[in-house]
Parts: sequence; C-alpha cells; structure tokens
Amino acid sequence: MTEPSPGPWAYSINAIYDNIVRDSNNFVICQVGSGFNNEDIANAELIAAAPELLEALTLAKGAVEWMAGATDSDPEDHELLEVVNKAIAKARGESDETQN
Repeated sequence: MTEPSPGPWAYSINAIYDNIVRDSNNFVICQVGSGFNNEDIANAELIAAAPELLEALTLAKGAVEWMAGATDSDPEDHELLEVVNKAIAKARGESDETQN
C-alpha cells in the first residue's frame, strides 16, 4: 500500500465556499461539493477524520481478534472481526470495493 498523506487532516471552507480537506502539510486532499450544503460539509468532516478512524480501527483490531479467538466467543465477535478487516482493507486500497 502506498501511504496516504500524513494526518491529521482538517476540513475548512475557503474564500469561494469550497469544502476543502487538507493534510498536515496543508496540501489539498480533496474538495467536497461547494458551498454550505450540510451533506457536503458532513462528507468533508468524515473524510477529514479518515486517518484517525483508520488508526483507531487498526488498534481495536487486536481486541476484536482476541474476542473472536476466545473459546466461548459469540458468533457476533467473528462477524465484527470480518467487518473490521474489510474496512481496514478498503481504507488501504486492498479491497475490490475500492475499484470503480
């Protein structure tokens, strides 16, 4: 996997009302919509949180693996581990779901 731009990322609205997400070096990651559309703002905020979300999920994966590996684990633990693994793979570009 090619490493993504360094986090944390930040969301802002620029002088012409573009919703901009920038990395920690102030480089533009993306522009989401235009103006003060609430859905575009929510999407930009979610994208800006991506590095922290991936880090948190990666850290939580160990606990989920432990829960799923316990002899008395619930089937939901295995389902949760599958969801965690799929989300991490998608974020890292290692999933078919990231292709158009």
